[in-house]
Amino acid sequence: MTARDLPIIAGALVVLSACASLPVIANRPPLDLSVEPGETAFRLSLANPSGYDRCIASDLWPTRGGQLDFASERVYVEDDGRRFSIRDENTGYCPGCQVRVPANSSITAALPYSEFPGLTESPPGPHATLTLPIAETPCRATA
Repeated sequence: MTARDLPIIAGALVVLSACASLPVIANRPPLDLSVEPGETAFRLSLANPSGYDRCIASDLWPTRGGQLDFASERVYVEDDGRRFSIRDENTGYCPGCQVRVPANSSITAALPYSEFPGLTESPPGPHATLTLPIAETPCRATA
């Protein structure tokens, strides 16, 4: 482990501790967070090492455009004593919609720094952490 790996680990710990009060299924898949110099987005990867599909509510995972539905209260970056909340977006009401993480697979997404007002003027530093609560839900049957 290098010093460069520390923000990734710190970000994952913040994510996991933020989820403690949410209803979850045991053995939640790990969330990996990547912050690379020169990047313009946080790179996320959610792995499912189990032998069965796992699901999360669609409003808890970024859209293809890197947006989250009205998430400014729960998704934010902390860097050097400052907090940058994600921009509130209306991605559409979709009761019961899920993001499926297939068995023995992973899904990826990006959260552009531009979705965090103020962060683009000052890209995240080496000790920045991203809080992104994720909770599993039982997968609904597919037709």
